[in-house]
Amino acid sequence: MSPKILRILVLASLCEGVAGLAWLMANPSKQANARLLGYSYLRLGLAGGVVMILGVLAALAWGGIKYAGLVDRYLRDGDHLYFIQTGLLAGVLNAMACFVFSWLFIPPNLRPVIAWAGLIFLQSWLAVAFTYRQVYRQKDFSRRYRLLPAWSDLEQVQKKVLLVLLGLGLIYFAIFIPLNLTGANDEHTFSIKGGDEYVIYPVVTTMYQPGETFSGTLYHIFIYEDYHYGYPFYALSALTLLPVRLAAGPQFIHLTQVNLLLLRQFVSVLPIILAALVLVYLATRFRKLLAAAGLFTLILSIPGVVRYNHNFWHPDGLNLLFIVLTLYFLDRDRLRFGRNFYLAAVACGLSVATRLYGLFFFLAIAAYLLVGLARRSLSRWQVFGKAGLFAGLMVITILFSDPFLFSASARANLVRIMHEKRTEMVYGYNEPDPQQIYRTGLAAWLPFFEEGYAANFFSIFLLASLIMGTWLGGQDPQGGQGGHGQSQIFNGMLLAWVVVLAGYLVYFVAVKSSQYMLPLFVPFYAASFSIPVSLEGSRFPAGARKSAWGLAILACLAQFTIQIVKLPLFLR
Repeated sequence: MSPKILRILVLASLCEGVAGLAWLMANPSKQANARLLGYSYLRLGLAGGVVMILGVLAALAWGGIKYAGLVDRYLRDGDHLYFIQTGLLAGVLNAMACFVFSWLFIPPNLRPVIAWAGLIFLQSWLAVAFTYRQVYRQKDFSRRYRLLPAWSDLEQVQKKVLLVLLGLGLIYFAIFIPLNLTGANDEHTFSIKGGDEYVIYPVVTTMYQPGETFSGTLYHIFIYEDYHYGYPFYALSALTLLPVRLAAGPQFIHLTQVNLLLLRQFVSVLPIILAALVLVYLATRFRKLLAAAGLFTLILSIPGVVRYNHNFWHPDGLNLLFIVLTLYFLDRDRLRFGRNFYLAAVACGLSVATRLYGLFFFLAIAAYLLVGLARRSLSRWQVFGKAGLFAGLMVITILFSDPFLFSASARANLVRIMHEKRTEMVYGYNEPDPQQIYRTGLAAWLPFFEEGYAANFFSIFLLASLIMGTWLGGQDPQGGQGGHGQSQIFNGMLLAWVVVLAGYLVYFVAVKSSQYMLPLFVPFYAASFSIPVSLEGSRFPAGARKSAWGLAILACLAQFTIQIVKLPLFLR
């Protein structure tokens, strides 16, 4: 960065800081809080901190420009430029969020300081982006740090498989459009048939209701008072209805048929399709067309999945996508404990913020860290450090994904709701139970597993596949055994997830709602080809590998036949 640009940046920050200080001290504190010169101690402390920072900036403007060369060398070295730009952009976004929240639960006195910090981050980001745009292109950060594989990096067979699966997903999405047009034809029909949808629909529509003040409007948007489900679900639902709100105005609330169609398709069906797509990639790496298309079709035709996608707007599909993305980023990290490990923490935090299910990754993450220790990817102290960073990033993600957590009254309301919900989960709903459904234990749950998700033989097959895949799975850094499928790491993470969540449901939950099993069985199906994929390129003879494929295909075909027979019952 040239001395001229650095000086302009520092002088601009200095002038903005002076304006921010004037804004901060423009109005005296309330009489009850005033302690000195008409200001509270908090205000005076903030002013003192601002003055100190202004002094540092003045010193830099006077003589610190000589360090411009040092700054320039640092930014050009390695990947520092990418991380600095990312950090500055994160600072801009956080400052914007904090500025908005200063009308809700952040002290308003902090508003000038937040605005000043946001301007510093923004202009610094723009200066760095403009000055080093050629360096950014040369180092090709966008390719090296992308979240998903680039199209150009895919092999020809992978491109073909992806296009086929996208086509199947589009057909599947379209099939549910006429089905999801029913049940909410008008407000009266919706009130009769809406069920859970009718209960949570007002929460989303209220988010578009203006308040008497700006703070009141923000309250409706961020503090929605019904905390059975997290803010990511309601935020996505509100964004889905934004086109209808813009087109129809305040009367959009009455367009229940259009609104519920959009919510069901984009908040329920679409996340399920995306989750299935990622799982099929993890299971096959898109290298076998028939296996990938077959597994994709098998997952999307699970009776419980079909039931969920039909006239049911709920957060479980979105939660499932976050769970699958956690598995994806852990698999992609491959014991490097780099950015993909931390992206897994973000995805896991989003699952917690949406539906709490991300908490059940505790065993998978602990096992992953211990494997890193056993394979000397981490030292003992690094294990604790990485675990702390993972947990810390999860907490930060949860806080910013559920902003109502910053409100003391909202937290108290959340605790009350969670306590009530926990009682319901353990003992069942307060209603007659002549069929003794509200029981725990494997015998109580198996009929529901078999009815909506997998025949008993197929559940046993999947569990055996996961165990064998964890034992035999390849370790190729490019994608599993020979680069053709699941690795030991993925199978191990999936096994830990299945064991923990299944144990929780079976022994601690009495309510047998179908959607509770969705995050368990949909990822579980990714183990369908674990055994044959793990045997590829191994010491086992070709005959054994062919037999493993034959057994897996036979088991999947048998389960698929059962699912097709059941589908009419689940589409009623």
